[in-house]
Amino acid sequence: MKKIIIAAAFLLFPNFLSAFEAGQNMPNFGLPSSDGSYYTLAGLLGNSRALVFSFFDSKCDPCRKELPSLSAAEKKYAGDKSVKFFMVAVGEDRQVINECIKEWGITQPVLYDESADLAKQCSVVTGSVKNIPRTFIVDKNGVVTKIFKGYQKDMLPALLLEIDKALNVQESVEKTIRILYTNSANGVIESCDCPSDPYGGLVRRLTFFSKLNPADIRISAGDFFSPNSEKIKNNYTIRIMEKLKFDAVCIGDQEFRTGSDFLKEMLSEHELPVVNANLQICDEKSCSVFGESFIIKEVKGVKIGITGVTSNSCFVFYPPKIKEGLKITASPEEALRDIVPLMRKKCDYVFAVVHAGEKEVEEIAKNIKGIDVIFSGHTQTLTYKRGNPVIVQAGAGGRYVGELTMRVSSGTAVYENKFFPLTQDIDKDAWGLSLNEKYLIEYKKSLEKFQKN
Repeated sequence: MKKIIIAAAFLLFPNFLSAFEAGQNMPNFGLPSSDGSYYTLAGLLGNSRALVFSFFDSKCDPCRKELPSLSAAEKKYAGDKSVKFFMVAVGEDRQVINECIKEWGITQPVLYDESADLAKQCSVVTGSVKNIPRTFIVDKNGVVTKIFKGYQKDMLPALLLEIDKALNVQESVEKTIRILYTNSANGVIESCDCPSDPYGGLVRRLTFFSKLNPADIRISAGDFFSPNSEKIKNNYTIRIMEKLKFDAVCIGDQEFRTGSDFLKEMLSEHELPVVNANLQICDEKSCSVFGESFIIKEVKGVKIGITGVTSNSCFVFYPPKIKEGLKITASPEEALRDIVPLMRKKCDYVFAVVHAGEKEVEEIAKNIKGIDVIFSGHTQTLTYKRGNPVIVQAGAGGRYVGELTMRVSSGTAVYENKFFPLTQDIDKDAWGLSLNEKYLIEYKKSLEKFQKN
């Protein structure tokens, strides 16, 4: 009897559990597709004026009934490359979905939402229930303009009307700024895709940055070098860091692992946009000050200041020889207390890239006023703490890329965060792979030379 009552409740009030409604921003995502591609919302919005996402299940008859209307709409807009159609498979195995694609004759790319994460964010999945079919229309600003809930027999005219409405939406007054951030690559150029290192690597980060997810600002919170003293590997790692075209890079403790002289040499030979308010490399005769104490990046008329600081506490377990030449002119908190007020006079928003332990980062967040976002490094955790300031960090081993979306309106910023795992669905960059081959050859030669000696 309970099952009958619940089913009846869904028939009478099919949307009573839905929290996500039209007018909200479509959640960002990174999903593999049946056409062999990997899609992100940011990547799609870069060259689209209207997007259609239809959430379905292979065992859902109403979903199958809806397909002719979607296919007819897709055919109608076939000549307009700015209109794109996708099916979204909710929480099912790819093999099952691939069979469904053949059986149903699905022509649209199917996004594999195997974890149902996107479906949950869109309230397509609520609790243990899939509310399907659900078809979302998204405009060029990333706003969901219409949600079709459940199968509708005469859906096509309404669907075409809503797509046309989305195509005619004006540019939003709200300014959307996308920031990609990373930390702790740990010198992992290419992951082995094995149990100990199942995904990630700089060669996948190259693909993600250059082809999949455009961004307005790119930030690294350091520790891109290996945690071991590996000069050969680090020599190749910094070339990839240069290719990634960051806007701001903070130096971590691991960059000193092969000695301050080596780091100085690498920074002299390669152009990295280092932000550094408290580090120097010194000897008895002179000191080298590297990078800028802060930079200002203007995006869509919004001025964002970015500074970087590194904590002496990160070097506690380093032997004295490695720390030779390293001079920390002030603690991160002291340096930021001096520089943030200056930045606030020149910028609308202030970002601090802080390479330090978790407690020290929290103390900075508590004690230094005027920081809007802290991009932290060193502890290698997946962190997203809402508040003032927002605190983020993107995990370990180069396995993730974080994206902080900043929506600015009337002088107020609202933040959203997304972690993208660099899984095997993301292709490894060809240039990066060729560079890794050169590294492996050089490394092998160095081993042979060592064995002979």
